[in-house]
Amino acid sequence: MYIQRLSFEAKSVKISESEVVNENLEINEKYDKGYSRVVTENGSYKVALIKDIFSQTNY
Repeated sequence: MYIQRLSFEAKSVKISESEVVNENLEINEKYDKGYSRVVTENGSYKVALIKDIFSQTNY
């Protein structure tokens, strides 16, 4: 699946490959132990911005 970044998501963060590997190992260890994870995101956007976001998307 390809996820396109929209103009308001332009900020990029650089992390090393070893940081990604370590984080993935920690997550996998928690799942192996029976932990679960719920990820949520809240946002507050003006209606005009939401319109612009969807107009940028190629459906």
